[in-house]
Amino acid sequence: MKQINTFVIVLLFTMPFFLNAQSGKPIYEILGLQEGCPLPVPSKPRGKSDAGKAPEYAVEMEIDVPPPPPPPPPPPSNNQQTEIVDIPEPPSETSMLKDLKSFLKSKKYGQPEMKFGENKFVLDEDMNWNLVSQKGKKISKTKFELVKISFDETNLSFTGKELGKAGFNVYNKNAEPFFKENFQRIRPYGRGNYVFFYSGKKIGVAHLKKGKILIPAKYDQVQHQNNCWIVQIGKLKGILDEKGKVILAPKYEELSTAYSEDGNNYCFIPARNGELDILKNGKTFHKLGIKYNQYGYGKIFHGRYLYYNHQFIDLKKKQFLACGDRIKVENHQSFHTLFSVTDKKGQNWFFNEKGEVITGAPVGNKASRLQIDNHLAAIGIKTDKKNPLGYPVYKVGLLDKQLEWRIEPKYTNLSAVKKSGLYLARNKEHQYGVIDTNEQVIIPFEYAHINNVGKVLLAFRVPKSSRAEVLDFSGKKLFEAELNYKHISTNSIAYEARRLSDGKRVMLNERFEVIYDQGFNNKGKFGKDAIWVDKFGNTTTYNAFDLDGNPYPVMVDGQARTDYKKIKHIYRTPFFLIQLSDDKKYLYNPNTKSTSPIKPDINYLGDALYKSHGLIAANKEYREDMGIIDSLGKEILPPVFKNVSQHENMISVQSEDRNYIFASDGEQLLEQYDNTYYLFGKYFWVKKKDKVGLVNIKGEIIIPLEYKSLSKSGNWDIQVTDFSGKKTIYNVDGEKIK
Repeated sequence: MKQINTFVIVLLFTMPFFLNAQSGKPIYEILGLQEGCPLPVPSKPRGKSDAGKAPEYAVEMEIDVPPPPPPPPPPPSNNQQTEIVDIPEPPSETSMLKDLKSFLKSKKYGQPEMKFGENKFVLDEDMNWNLVSQKGKKISKTKFELVKISFDETNLSFTGKELGKAGFNVYNKNAEPFFKENFQRIRPYGRGNYVFFYSGKKIGVAHLKKGKILIPAKYDQVQHQNNCWIVQIGKLKGILDEKGKVILAPKYEELSTAYSEDGNNYCFIPARNGELDILKNGKTFHKLGIKYNQYGYGKIFHGRYLYYNHQFIDLKKKQFLACGDRIKVENHQSFHTLFSVTDKKGQNWFFNEKGEVITGAPVGNKASRLQIDNHLAAIGIKTDKKNPLGYPVYKVGLLDKQLEWRIEPKYTNLSAVKKSGLYLARNKEHQYGVIDTNEQVIIPFEYAHINNVGKVLLAFRVPKSSRAEVLDFSGKKLFEAELNYKHISTNSIAYEARRLSDGKRVMLNERFEVIYDQGFNNKGKFGKDAIWVDKFGNTTTYNAFDLDGNPYPVMVDGQARTDYKKIKHIYRTPFFLIQLSDDKKYLYNPNTKSTSPIKPDINYLGDALYKSHGLIAANKEYREDMGIIDSLGKEILPPVFKNVSQHENMISVQSEDRNYIFASDGEQLLEQYDNTYYLFGKYFWVKKKDKVGLVNIKGEIIIPLEYKSLSKSGNWDIQVTDFSGKKTIYNVDGEKIK
């Protein structure tokens, strides 16, 4: 098959999929056919298979019968005038079917692929996954029925099921298995090199890089927490270390673990009197008379300081911190060997690693916090003075990780300038300047206020003035500007501000020149060098302009056009849907500056389909009457369906009453069933009368059609419910596993 550029499928199913086959509008009405006319059928039996990445959702497929459609409106009364119109002759059912089938068959959607490090997985003609280089050279001869890239590219691992083999394994970048034997079920843990594997209902843990089992599959639940494993048999919990060695046998109904950075395992269990026992590596460590809380979250710093259930305690001295008072801690931070604790009165306390209050008194309040930047802590020390409003005055300095003052606490304000190593400082005369961490003055203390906006500083010499000197971080004056604006931000490729005179939003470039001053409601990038806005108070008119404020045109039929009526970015694509003043609509690619015409009745574009399979298009704004167009605006599927999605190289479409599966050549798959639904890989939910089951793409029955409902459970497991309500779990080989 011809390979073409592709888009990743992102499609959220927001409409019901599984309606009664006898309700709603039939497909022949949707397609303009007469009753009894058959749908497209394959010219020969299908002999191909499918595989792919499983979508992460599970649908319980209970059938709800919708209410009957409303009766038709009554005929006009005698005193009403009726308009006589000419009704065009409908196309014949033969020509319509022929046109639809040839339309679908003419669309070659390309060969799906998944990026895997420097290589990729591609589907062959038998719909099995093959690992090849970017040039198409085979990395391994092994073929896979199912592939799931579950780890990040630094690990370059994937979970898969080899063609013709039972069970699953994890494979390296050369498609070589990590484990000698396949597992009945397997689930990557999502961090580190661990995987969960299953034997019946029991769970175990294996180490990916070492290729060996750490924890045998004999537990009902396994959870990794704070550098250990919490295991559970029935209702009883225990603790294993990282290597699977038993620290505490599973005999406790309640326990929790604490975060620690010293490599030891700390565990909290309730004593008989309801108080907290702390165990270190399985042995009793402390009994402090603290009430046990099953939801209590614990941290232990430097093997000595315990934070538990809003309390901060020195384990060595067996006392509560903050001058020995037993306080409730509302917030805490750790800065190397320095701790900041906010008590319930809103005061901040700072301790060194010996548990000593380093300032000799509580400092700060809820409005001033410990600010950490460049491995330094800006700390304010409370003085006896008060400002004119009656609030206490603080002296702020800079503390390093050795708990030494890098800058003595003498400033009334000190805040970091992001990504510069500099600090905005205010002296006791309330003048602002900029200093470095060695207290060298970079910008002199001669300003009433300084704002850090993006890569520049706005320095005001007069309070509440609109005239600012725009400085770089070295203090060089870039220019002086009269800024009659507030709320300046840089959340686009230019500056956005709100004009003081009328409150309208305006756009400024990096030179703080006004490039758009008419006000707007919404805005966005229009490529790398332009911005679009909708006009203030009028969401049906748009403007686009460059960073000099000049109108930004698009080329249509060799003519530059700036008369925008609508501009909408298509999510997760580089494309825009644009509409000009003559109501003609185009697909615009800002990277290539190219425009492609699309049908004027298309009001919605979005959700790129899988790889080369185009964009979902709809006739209405809210995704009704859906079809597909390609990246050049050419129609692939007409907008007559209620839902359209792409799975590997198959198209799933939904009408009023059922779903249909088409192959990439336009032939309908599994047409012998009353309803079909793509589940994952090569597997489909199918229904006949009131019973459901699972089949593969060849039509082979994996799970018999004898159940009331069927849904996906986990990565590749299937849960079925019989008519008595009993639930059973199958694997993809049709074996009962639970």
